[in-house]
Amino acid sequence: MVLSKGAKVKIHEAILESLVVNQLGYNDLSIAGICRKAGITRKTFYNHFSNKDAAARSLVEVQINKLISQIDDYMESNSSFDDKMHFFRLKLMESYQHEFTRDLLDRLKADAPHILEEHNKRLKAVFQKMAGLIEEGQKEGRIKQSVDPQIAVALLHGAALTVNLHDYVDMTVDTTEQAISQAYDIILTGIMSK
Repeated sequence: MVLSKGAKVKIHEAILESLVVNQLGYNDLSIAGICRKAGITRKTFYNHFSNKDAAARSLVEVQINKLISQIDDYMESNSSFDDKMHFFRLKLMESYQHEFTRDLLDRLKADAPHILEEHNKRLKAVFQKMAGLIEEGQKEGRIKQSVDPQIAVALLHGAALTVNLHDYVDMTVDTTEQAISQAYDIILTGIMSK
């Protein structure tokens, strides 16, 4: 049966609200609660998803598919190496800065890591594209030959994940973006050819 867009969006919004806004633990999230928040019946829920894991996976899949689609489209374009690097950095920063997305992934990582297994596989594919871009930069003489593309990508990913300085300084979305951008610039400057 094809999932109607309205029901899917309502279910996703209910899961997001429960986990992120209401800070409910994943194990405390119930199908009855999702249905109540979404304003749908349990029958409607089960017409579309077999269980709450399937619904949560669908929500995460929507998030990662959007990112992958945007990156794929741009990487396939005739844009310059510099433009592709800049675009990739912006898309990753956007994905880490969406508070709901970041909080949802953090909650699922803590409470239901099995939900993120497919997400993590897909995210690895995104980073393989970035490694390919770094290899392209090496062929063009833009990136040092001594740079291991896999390690460079891991550092870029790690920079975006770890630049969460809220515990140390008063951070806003703008200062978080600035911190991630600076970390990327430091890493990219280090791998670029002179």
